[in-house]
Amino acid sequence: MTLFFPEIDLKAEQETIKNYRERIRQAERSGEFALFEALRDIIRQEQVTK
Repeated sequence: MTLFFPEIDLKAEQETIKNYRERIRQAERSGEFALFEALRDIIRQEQVTK
């Protein structure tokens, strides 16, 4: 299966967002609320610009 650039970009973007979400959960569990908020802001920006 050959992926075209838009498909590769989309898959990379989805993976990045998935990783951010995991880091958000980790920050929340560990009580790092400033980090939690900063990561949430980043993911919001990622989703708005796409």
